[in-house]
Amino acid sequence: APAGEAPRIDARALEAFDDAALDFMRPHHAGVPAAARAAVYFEQETRPETEAEIQEDWLRLAEEHGGLVDDSWFAADAKGAQRFREFRHALPVGINEWLAAHHQRKIAGDMAVPDASFDSMLRAYHDVLDPTGLPWLSFGHLGNNHLHVNILPRDDGEASRAREAYGRVVERIVALGGTVSAEHGLGKIK
Repeated sequence: APAGEAPRIDARALEAFDDAALDFMRPHHAGVPAAARAAVYFEQETRPETEAEIQEDWLRLAEEHGGLVDDSWFAADAKGAQRFREFRHALPVGINEWLAAHHQRKIAGDMAVPDASFDSMLRAYHDVLDPTGLPWLSFGHLGNNHLHVNILPRDDGEASRAREAYGRVVERIVALGGTVSAEHGLGKIK
């Protein structure tokens, strides 16, 4: 917002998709820009008289942080908003279908950390999971530091390595003051 005015950005939903999540989605959604290395999904209430200004504020924020402004998607009606929700929910559905095709069970985190530890959480995911060579991706609730990390084993050997790596990620998240169950509970598997 211009100097002296209250900020107009006030997302009620704020989610992120990392580069691996976008790569996973590209075969099914041709509209994902090839140059995109991450995406942010947000929902914000607007009124007709504020809609254009709020969209400008979001575009300015994206531009300031190297976003692909010309390739950004916006929805201003119920049909457009539904398209976004379908895209967002297609990712976990696609992950489950991928795992079923490989006869594997989900190895996924439901962890969250305090605000000050968000960067460290991302670093922990990369520090632990990248060296394994296992495919993995993260997406989810950026607004409350709760990204779902999903490891995608292709066979039983990779599944064993994935479970071991997942345990190391959990240890790092707990050491950061985080929680291992932000919304999905513990259940028998976890």
